[in-house]
Formats: sequence, C-alpha cells, structure tokens
Amino acid sequence: MIQQVNLYQPMFRKRRRIFTATAMVQSVILAVIGFGVIYAYGAWQVRQLATEVGALQRDRDLAAARLVTLQRQLPKRQPSKVLAGEVARLVVVLQGRRQLVESLSSRVTGSAGMSPYLAGLARQHVVGLWLTGLRVAKGGKELQVRGSALDPALVPRLVRRLSAESEFRGRKFRTFTIERPESDPKRVDFLLQTDVEAEAAK
Repeated sequence: MIQQVNLYQPMFRKRRRIFTATAMVQSVILAVIGFGVIYAYGAWQVRQLATEVGALQRDRDLAAARLVTLQRQLPKRQPSKVLAGEVARLVVVLQGRRQLVESLSSRVTGSAGMSPYLAGLARQHVVGLWLTGLRVAKGGKELQVRGSALDPALVPRLVRRLSAESEFRGRKFRTFTIERPESDPKRVDFLLQTDVEAEAAK
C-alpha cells in the first residue's frame, strides 16, 4: 500500500519570520550608529565653521587696529597757501570787474557816452592791471579811472599807453594816487582823475 504525502500543503511549509527580535535589535543598533555618525560629522563641521569665524573676526580686528594706527601716523592735510593766495587774487579781480559793470550800467554820461573811453582802455590793456571804476562826467570834461595792479610800475605804463588814444590824448591826470590796501598787500589801488577846472578852461 502506497501512501503519498503532499509536501506542498501550507501546513507542511516552513514559515519565515520577517521581523525577528534579533533583526529588530540589529536595525536599532545600526540606526543609532548612523545617527551618531551624522551627529559627529555635523558637530565637526560646526567646530570648523566656528574656527573660521573666529579667524575672520581676528583678521577684522587686526585690520581695524591697523587702520587706526595708519590714521594716527598720516600727517594732517594742510591747505595750500599758494592756492589760497591765488583764489584771493582772483576774487579781487572778479569784484573789480563786477564793480566796473555796475558802474557802467548805473551811470548815464554825456552825449558821447563811455563807449570811446572803454574802447581806448580795452585796446591799451596792461597785463597785471585791471579797472574797478570809470567815471565820465560833464560831457567828458571830468574823467576818473580807478583800478588795481599787481605792480605799481604798471600804472604809469597805462597812462603812457592811453596817450595814444584820441579820447585820452592831451588829457592830463592832475590827481594820481597809489596806495596799498591792508587787506591785500600784494596789490596796489590807484586813482587817475583830471582836474575839472583845468579841463573846463580849455
């Protein structure tokens, strides 16, 4: 008599346990080790960054201290006396020209006007000398010229050159003054004026 046993029946199969206690313990251990490694790596990176930050802060402090030292060592900038003098001279020239323009625009002279006198003064311009005022009154019988110069010798040169102009030819400046202002000793102010009575008698 032959008896067959069906080994393929579920009751005869070996059952595999997927999650055993040993496997679970091993998994927990591996997870703890993994987290420990990650934590250690993160802590190492934090320490490295903290070291770099400290080094950068020290470099910054050293640079700031060096800057303060250099600022103390560098000499303070002093204003240029030459440039200040040149600016002051140009201011005087500008003021003189403004006064001349105001004088010309505010005064009305005789029928001939100031044009011929201005033209003559312009043609006989002397470098280093500038006019600050011009007055022509009583039909041209009274003439007054004010100005400034860097050198007193330039004023007689102007008078000689004006004698070549028709409007000034034969004119004699009876008043001739030169003075050096206290505000700017580098220049002189002058006044040329004809004598009214002498001019009227001609």
